[in-house]
Amino acid sequence: MEFIDTLKQVLARAHFFVMPFTICVSLILLFDRVAPKLGIVDKPSVRKLHKGNVPLIGGLAMFFAFAMVSIMLTQHQSQLVLLVLALALVLLGSLDDVFDLNAYFRMIIQAVVALLMVHAGGLQINTVGDLTGFGPSTFSPAIATVFTVVCTLGVINSVNMIDGMDGLAGTILFISFSALGGIAAFHGDGLTAKVLLILVGAIVAFLCFNSRVFVDSARIFMGDSGSMFMGFTLCWFLIKLTQGESPAMSAVAAGWIFGLPLADTISVMVKRLKERRSPFDAGRDHIHHMLLDSGFSVNQTLFIMGSVHLVLVLIGFSLVLNSALEPLYFWAFVALVVGHHFLTPRLLTATRGVTDP
Repeated sequence: MEFIDTLKQVLARAHFFVMPFTICVSLILLFDRVAPKLGIVDKPSVRKLHKGNVPLIGGLAMFFAFAMVSIMLTQHQSQLVLLVLALALVLLGSLDDVFDLNAYFRMIIQAVVALLMVHAGGLQINTVGDLTGFGPSTFSPAIATVFTVVCTLGVINSVNMIDGMDGLAGTILFISFSALGGIAAFHGDGLTAKVLLILVGAIVAFLCFNSRVFVDSARIFMGDSGSMFMGFTLCWFLIKLTQGESPAMSAVAAGWIFGLPLADTISVMVKRLKERRSPFDAGRDHIHHMLLDSGFSVNQTLFIMGSVHLVLVLIGFSLVLNSALEPLYFWAFVALVVGHHFLTPRLLTATRGVTDP
């Protein structure tokens, strides 16, 4: 009887997944025909090794599917603020996909959107939790605003940086958003759980055309419109679920749930700054590039990174149930980032030396 009741509850919410999935698939098929005529395609280059011109319409399809279903099923003022701000970044990303905008101009617009999130959306990072065991670390309003903007820029650009291989960004986002939805449901925040389920439905539709599990090679890419939209939305819900009087999880847990992109971005930026390069330069120095250059196939690399990220997310999920261990989890994540920065390149170099003839 309990199983039947649970099944009924799942089926009653299935349309929150099915509707965005169906709409996103339909939009992808539609936009796929229009994109080449509008020049919204990614062309092969020295750094981009894909074959032929690939439409950059995944982000547009996911956003409009998410927006349409959200407006139909979850009418709430805060949700409308999210959609308006996300739309601004989708438009910015679309322009960048076509005209390759200056990186600092993009960051200025992203920072403005982050400020609007603070003032119009009422979301900012006031505390990062108990990092030392001596109580929560909190910020003054001014510092909280600045820190929120910096973190928002970091998450947006981390998602952009991880979007460098077929299926990778979508898989990482699917895992993280699914975990956040589960945490929201566990906390009793039904509205947030439903919104995240809508987003997951759109991401799965995108993966059907982007992951090599479903196609021989990516038929579409997410584009900067997608990475900006997804990065901002991820940041929105990470803040929403970690702040307030009764948060669903701690900020430390959020770090684990963002997991692999966060660790990789920190490592890459430190490496580039050490080499006196701009941390925002494009390059083949991310972990997925290192795995590919070490002889792993795209699907093998996707499996490795997806599995590692899933483990990190599950560790973050476990912190929700063991909040007293927050300082331990924080320093464990710091150790993980340091270990990744110094050890991963050496291990992969050694692997390359063994596998190369």
